[in-house]
Amino acid sequence: MASFVGRLSEIRELRENVQQHEIVVIRGFKGVGKSSIARELCRQIQQPYYWNDLRNINTADGVLQHLLSNFTQEAAVLEDKRALLTIVCENIASQGCDLVVIFDNAEDVIKGEDSAFFVDIILSLSHLINTNILVTTNVMLPFHQDKICDFILKELCFKDSYDLLKSVCPTLKDTDKISAIVNLCEGIPLALVLAGGEIGFLNVDEVIYLLSHRRLKVLSSDCYSKDEQLEPVYKGFLDRLPTVLEDKLAVLNYIPGTFNKEEAISVLGVRARFCKTFAVILKQIEKKTETKDYAEALSRVSVEYQNFRKLFTDVIHCTEDTYHVFIDLAATSFTGESILFTTMANYDMGIHFYKVCLRKTVEYKEELDEAKVLTGYGKVLTNIKGDYVRAEERFQRAMDIRRRHSKKRDYFMALLCQSYGWNLGCQGKFVQASRILEEAYELERELKMHYEKLMLQTMQSLAIFYNMSGRTDKGEQLQKEVLKRRLHIIGTENHPIIGSIMNNMGILYEKKEDFAKAAYYYRKGLEIKENTNAPIKAILVSENNVARSLLEVNQYEEAIGLLRNSFERLKDFPDLFLDARSVLWETMGKALLKMNNPPEASVALRNAIAFRTRSSASDHTILGLVCIYAQNLLAMSQYEKAVTELLKGLRMRNSIIKIVPTNSSITLAYEKLLEAYFALERKEDMKSAFEAGKDEFLRLMKVYEDLKDFNKREEVLSHFKRFEQRYLEMIKHLQIHDPHECSHNDNLEYIFVVGCKLICVAILLFYINRQMRK
Repeated sequence: MASFVGRLSEIRELRENVQQHEIVVIRGFKGVGKSSIARELCRQIQQPYYWNDLRNINTADGVLQHLLSNFTQEAAVLEDKRALLTIVCENIASQGCDLVVIFDNAEDVIKGEDSAFFVDIILSLSHLINTNILVTTNVMLPFHQDKICDFILKELCFKDSYDLLKSVCPTLKDTDKISAIVNLCEGIPLALVLAGGEIGFLNVDEVIYLLSHRRLKVLSSDCYSKDEQLEPVYKGFLDRLPTVLEDKLAVLNYIPGTFNKEEAISVLGVRARFCKTFAVILKQIEKKTETKDYAEALSRVSVEYQNFRKLFTDVIHCTEDTYHVFIDLAATSFTGESILFTTMANYDMGIHFYKVCLRKTVEYKEELDEAKVLTGYGKVLTNIKGDYVRAEERFQRAMDIRRRHSKKRDYFMALLCQSYGWNLGCQGKFVQASRILEEAYELERELKMHYEKLMLQTMQSLAIFYNMSGRTDKGEQLQKEVLKRRLHIIGTENHPIIGSIMNNMGILYEKKEDFAKAAYYYRKGLEIKENTNAPIKAILVSENNVARSLLEVNQYEEAIGLLRNSFERLKDFPDLFLDARSVLWETMGKALLKMNNPPEASVALRNAIAFRTRSSASDHTILGLVCIYAQNLLAMSQYEKAVTELLKGLRMRNSIIKIVPTNSSITLAYEKLLEAYFALERKEDMKSAFEAGKDEFLRLMKVYEDLKDFNKREEVLSHFKRFEQRYLEMIKHLQIHDPHECSHNDNLEYIFVVGCKLICVAILLFYINRQMRK
């Protein structure tokens, strides 16, 4: 390998980052020079360092043993990882000087099962006062910490590339040919070194020809060691192509670089061809996921995975030639339902993709394209992140744009309405959700989309929210029609989409209070999803619903086992699926309550509230969760805490009334608040809670009067009478048992008796005096 050349500004910035942060992660794609710049940094700062090459190490044990080898010739035999980590920390702390610990090529352990513990290792080491941590990797850490600096290493600039190639081949004189090789290697040090190393065995013109036509096959050749090969995955892709197609697509075999428009044209439009080709391939695969060929589609994704990742990271180099390719992907393919969302890294890639696409729509002044991208972005935030509030903001911005173009009634308007309606319904805003979904449904019928995916999604969303809001007459009809059409299109029940529909049939029958049928459909849906390797969130939803149905028949242990299985699945997705996490913790809390385990139930319910609040701070169901939590606190005699939580939850009162006027959680909250104040013997607060609760009962009765639902009005009235009776009983109880109240009453009784006696005496004296005068 050649001596270190160039990177003066990067080295300077990296040194500053190391001085300011305890942990610095040097991140970039293979061959960009991460290890080289880390070694050069260590040479320049002149501090002792421990170098740990983690290639092919994907376990925490392997990392710890590697660290221990710096201090002792013998490997430790302790099985406890924490104990091993303690030994490592003690050894490093005892060195008595400032030092740097480098973890080079850490991608395997970051992508492995022990990724969370690897982060624990580097955090633990960074806490030592004499230690800085440097990590090189081509993937992101599984989660971010404030103290971690993410340093992205880009390709070499032209001058540095030129100088590096000259250092490898000092006899190379032809400036034009040097420039040609530099351009073809696109700033990747490893490519420059490998290409330069061939000069001598091959003449310069032969090297330029091979780089122009077979770059990755040459630079990933088996004649190099695996560590030196540029990126075998690209070579592997070309190896799978038929010879004729390989010749046509050989130009796609390019190296990631910083193309501008002119440079792209100068290399025969490589980037544009690559993007267009794989955009088509991805769409074909995505379409197959809606058919009986779902398993084949998953297999294709696995084979072409690296190419798809490159496709979505290449958006930053988007030109006029590829602009519409990326906008189309943002609107239709790379959204919440995409089978590419299988890892945290993919989610981060997706968010970056949408941010860049939005910038491009502004750059090209394409307002309607901005609405398309905002729609896709909102779908990802809704369905993957579970962040309904941020998603709703993007949908509303998109809707504002579309309202300015009201005469344009197309597929993308229907997509926006369906996506926005789903988001609102997930927040419990059923009235608003139904209205906007009905708008989507009308437009889809107008566009004759009867058997297309979008219209079926709209029908399914409407069915769910009709059922959840008690309108099962409309919901059942739509739900059964969706099932019929999906089976017609897919041709088999053995598909994740059918698994989801079975789950939704369970919701229908649960609302109709046919719990046996609901449990049957929930289990059937889960079975289909597991058998077909459905997306993780789809499985989580079904596992939670099956667990809820098990609680109805007192099978608590099995329910908790299912929920724990769900949490295990979520370990690979930190900070995603906030909505799913909330409902899982809610069900866990209810299970623990039924098992008479209040302390653990409190933890579970607190988690449910926290995740629900992060997902959608205005979700009206949060107050219902708070009431369950408060009831548990009351059972544990934590009255003050119950009061605090209930008052905090009741801040949502006005927004809840606005969203769902018939919500009964507010009256329930006042009932629990009354119980807490009673336990604390706070009479004035009890009176305030009663009066506020009374107002809420009266408001509810008026709502049902306006809806002409007099049966519900009578139910609310009966409930209020019980609430009032309970309050009067509480007041009477406190008066009887309050010594101050009793003393006061006794005094009044004594005064009354004495007064009566004095009056009688006065009357008697008056009568005697009158008789004596006579």
